[in-house]
Amino acid sequence: MKRKNPVRCSQVVYPYGIGSMVIGKGGVSFIVAGLDAWFQNESGDANPPIDEREYIITEPRLQELLDVSHFRSPPAYREPRRGMDVPNVNVTVPVLRFPQWHVCIRCDRMESLPLTQTEKRYCCFCREEGVIVELSQMQFVALCQRGHLQEFPWSEWVHRQHNPTCSGQLFYIRSGGGTIAGQKVKCDCGAARSLANIDKAGHSDTFLSFNLSRVDGLYLCRGIVRGLRKRLMPNAAIISAAICAERQTYGSRKRQARFCYPKIGKLKTCG
Repeated sequence: MKRKNPVRCSQVVYPYGIGSMVIGKGGVSFIVAGLDAWFQNESGDANPPIDEREYIITEPRLQELLDVSHFRSPPAYREPRRGMDVPNVNVTVPVLRFPQWHVCIRCDRMESLPLTQTEKRYCCFCREEGVIVELSQMQFVALCQRGHLQEFPWSEWVHRQHNPTCSGQLFYIRSGGGTIAGQKVKCDCGAARSLANIDKAGHSDTFLSFNLSRVDGLYLCRGIVRGLRKRLMPNAAIISAAICAERQTYGSRKRQARFCYPKIGKLKTCG
């Protein structure tokens, strides 16, 4: 089996911990899923069963201080071997495709793919014309001061509304310049808007929050706190996905983890 996106186990703690954005092989960007989706095998089921006792670490004083029952180490990825009883095979670290918005570099059409998309997606419009073009992930995501990540609000931005009703086809137009000001998003309903200044942010405000809509007011973070969706911060600074996670060259070690997509997406570790 060919390994995909191997990293050292220590890297799964930092810098590739939960909620981190990572760029894997092929340039695909993904985000590491929460612990509720960990310790499953590559197929996402319990066959073969996983012995979680292997990953448990006890540290009584720290457990008491943090009020937890135990700690766990990141799962090292192992492949099955013929004639050998290898425990906990194909256990990976779950990841999700992020950002979901993609664009065709030929026709500029934008498309949002599922978080669980594992295969390459090609532009269906170009394919009808006999041209095979792979969709590329968009460069921007939104981030508030409390660390909540979300997709850049492409439809909201171009329609200048917090909750646009238009579901028209979006296009990402680049003029060829090297700045954000030379790029814009367009809808086939006729709406169009430049991306100029979307990366501008001060100590207490951002251009995105204050300028997305002059009618609907501030565009606020849509993060979830304690199970309730709340508007938290008036700040939604824009960052490039390429800045969040630089391309890495992974060394081959005995203990490795693997990022890859399970039923939700996954990554393999080495240690």
